[in-house]
Order: sequence, then C-alpha cells, then structure tokens
Amino acid sequence: MASEFQTRKLIRRFGLLDTDHRGRVELADYLRIAERLRCSLELEDGHPGVLRLRKAYERLWGEVLGADGELGLEAFIAAMDEGAVTDPAGFDKAAQEVWERLFDLCDQNGDDEIGLPLVRLLLRAHGLVEPQIDVALGHIVPDGRALSRERFGVLCREFFTGDDREASGNWLFGDPRPLLAGL
Repeated sequence: MASEFQTRKLIRRFGLLDTDHRGRVELADYLRIAERLRCSLELEDGHPGVLRLRKAYERLWGEVLGADGELGLEAFIAAMDEGAVTDPAGFDKAAQEVWERLFDLCDQNGDDEIGLPLVRLLLRAHGLVEPQIDVALGHIVPDGRALSRERFGVLCREFFTGDDREASGNWLFGDPRPLLAGL
C-alpha cells in the first residue's frame, strides 16, 4: 500500500494530468503530453516517435490503469498503487515503455542524453511552469548539462515507486517539499 508521501505524489501527478479541473483523468490527458511535446519539438503529427509515445500511453491507460473511460482521484490512486507504487518490478514492466518513448522523442541526436533545453520542454509538456521547472532542474539534472537515459529511468522509478523523501526523482513533477508538510 502506498505511503502517505507516495499518495501525495500521486495526487500531484493527478492534478497535473487533470488540466480541465473536472476531478477526472482520461486517456486524452496522457495523449495531451505527447501533443505538447510534438508541438514544442515542431514535429509532424504522424511522426513515428510521436505515434510510438501515443501507443505507449494507450497501453499504460488500458493495461496498468485498467480504465475504459475516466478515473477520479481515488480510482487513479488505487490503480497506480496496485499497478506501480507497491510493485517496482511491475512498474518497470508497465511504465518503462512510456519513459523510453518520452526519452526517445527528446533525444533527437540519439546519444542517450537530453540537453537542458529539451529537459525543459519535457517538464513543460507534463504541466510544469517555468518557476517549477527552474527549481526542479537543479535536482534532476545536477550537472546542469544533460539528462541521461539511465538517470531518467531512475528518476521515474523514484517518483512513482519511491518513498525516500530525499530522492531526486521526487522533483520530476515539481517541488516535493510542500508534500512533506505534516509527515
């Protein structure tokens, strides 16, 4: 079962996905991330990398979240808890394709690194705004230069499955310090 800190991280993630503030998330909310990236990277709609990312989100939505239509906050937390948080190996199986496709789309030269400007785009596509991005970058890209594929996978795992309050991955979707209040 997810700890209080993990639950708070999932609530934050839900809030970033629920861009219309209806208290529900749906597949379209995930696909919006792919669309934001596509537009930011100035790629054509049928770009193979964009299509692969969309497919990965569709698989995540159907297989991990087990959702047909929409999920409210409680259902989202329960699905993520069962399919990812309490089962890191299951999380890798379920979500690795998504983070790999996200990384592939941003790694335009194929060197297994994403430079700082593209990391900014990636965070913005997930709903963060400039002040949040600036603060988060110091934690997720500590060298200030680039994010490696391996580190990106570690950061994703730390955010979704980790309970270490000091882990860098907690910054992936914004400043985690407010989430620690009262814990």
